[in-house]
Amino acid sequence: MTTAETVKTEKPGMKRRHVAWQLEFEIQASIKRCIPCTVISILNKELWSKGLSRSLSPSVFMLTKMAPNSLSVRLEESFTRNALRSYLAEFISTFIFVFAAVGSAMSSRKLMPDATSDPSSLLVVALANAFALSSAVYIAAGISGGHVNPAVTFGLAVGGHVSIPTAMLYWISQMLGATMACLFLRVTTVGQHVPTHAIAEEMTGFGASVLEGVLTFALVYTVYAAGDPRRGPLGSIGPLAIGLIEGANVLAAGHSREGL
Repeated sequence: MTTAETVKTEKPGMKRRHVAWQLEFEIQASIKRCIPCTVISILNKELWSKGLSRSLSPSVFMLTKMAPNSLSVRLEESFTRNALRSYLAEFISTFIFVFAAVGSAMSSRKLMPDATSDPSSLLVVALANAFALSSAVYIAAGISGGHVNPAVTFGLAVGGHVSIPTAMLYWISQMLGATMACLFLRVTTVGQHVPTHAIAEEMTGFGASVLEGVLTFALVYTVYAAGDPRRGPLGSIGPLAIGLIEGANVLAAGHSREGL
């Protein structure tokens, strides 16, 4: 049988595997030569377009799935219509949370002359934080993921769930939302002081940093647990759990903070 006849009688499955083997060889050679992941991403797109991804070995298949896109692609993804909606959702939800949390602290100070040393004032602020964060996360969960807190965005960026350009734009939206909420409170409550965080006199800078780190870890860990796909859809329970841990954090750190 001639070579031409062999090619004609070659089964489609064998031909697909042959092409996949060639592409796999190119990927492995790119890794050995330390070629940037953008090249691997291009090969990955070629594999998927030709439907050859299942013909790869498991290790190379996982590598192509995990290969990051180029910076230009990530920047383009950060300015799509859905991405802009996400930034707006983060701005609004952060505005709502900060407005309610800081506003409750201002109200407790006005109604209670000695609010800084009154335990009931701390409880009021903790409940306001819990309710406000639960509502803010629930509002934005289906649009932006309901980060609301820059620490949550940072944790998701480190975990690879959010690209760095998108995370930076999330931070800008969150900071703008928080700033606008405080400015709105400043304008609408003439004569009242907008409270700010400060370390209590009995706390050291190192101790306060460790405490804030533990509280932030608890919040981010709860967000990860609430968004775990293995748990299935949690509905409103996820935002409620996030709000509850925020309220618990306020109660736990009440002795170390001055202002709120």
